[in-house]
Amino acid sequence: MMRWTEEQRSLCQRESSRWSYLRVHSTPLTTSRWTPCPPDASMMNSARIHDKCTLKKFWEQKIEKHVERKGNEDSRMKTSALSKLREEWILRLQNRNQHLIETTREEELRKAKRVQAILTA
Repeated sequence: MMRWTEEQRSLCQRESSRWSYLRVHSTPLTTSRWTPCPPDASMMNSARIHDKCTLKKFWEQKIEKHVERKGNEDSRMKTSALSKLREEWILRLQNRNQHLIETTREEELRKAKRVQAILTA
């Protein structure tokens, strides 16, 4: 394992993400590659707290936006004429159905009277 240079140490100290803590490994092919190395405990705790605060803020914003959109949708639905139109159409359909039921009863009564008149004649 190679030692860290001053530049690498300062880079690790400046960055807060876990991928910024780098270590150089020498492979058998004598090429160097960058891999993440575990940070010290104090830096890891501050990174976790930072991530926790970020996540909390993110979800709070999501919830606020959702509540705002829901409120906007509710107020839009209340002012919408759609509910009034539905009520009117339901009333029209009920009246139509009632009228059809009454007319079919009247026709059945007329037919029954005709049949009765034919049988009694």
